[in-house]
Amino acid sequence: MKRGSRAALCISLLSALALVYAVPASAAESPPSVPVTQPSTLGGTPGLSDVVLTLRPTAGNSLEVVITCTPNIQYPHASSGNVNIHMTVSCTQEMTYIQVDIQLYYVGIAKVGDSGLQTRFLTNYSDQHANSTGCTNGYYQGWGYFYVWCALCWPNEGGSSSGWGPINYVQC
Repeated sequence: MKRGSRAALCISLLSALALVYAVPASAAESPPSVPVTQPSTLGGTPGLSDVVLTLRPTAGNSLEVVITCTPNIQYPHASSGNVNIHMTVSCTQEMTYIQVDIQLYYVGIAKVGDSGLQTRFLTNYSDQHANSTGCTNGYYQGWGYFYVWCALCWPNEGGSSSGWGPINYVQC
C-alpha cells in the first residue's frame, strides 16, 4: 500500500469514528432538561424504571443488541455534618451521554440538596450526589432523573426515567 493511500485510509477511518461518536447539533445545543413536574416535599413511593434501547446492527454484527440502563438511588445518610444522597446509572453498553440529576428532600419540609443536571459522555456509568447544608435529625428521601442517549440506537435513540428513592431516618 502506498504512503498516500494509507493516509487517505486513516483519514477515512477517523472521519467514520467522528460520525459514530458525534452528538447531533440539536442534542448538543439543547439537551433535555429535568422535567418541569418535579416532586413535592411530601415524598413518594420509591421506584425508578430501567430504560431499554436497541443498538442498530452494524456491518460487523448483524444482530440487534438490547441495552439496559438501570438507575439506583441509595439511602440518604449522614456524612461529614451533612446529609448525602447518591444516585448511579449503569448501562450494559457505552452511551453517547448520560445525564443525571439527584435531589435530596427532608420529607414533608423542603428540598435541601440538588446535584443539578450533570452530563457524562462516552460512558456506560454515571454517579452523582447531593448534600444538604448541615444535618437535622429526620426522614430524608432522594428524587432522581436520568436521560440516556445512544447515537447508534433505534428506533429510539434516547430515553429517561424519574422517581423516588428509599426513605431513611437520618440521625446526625
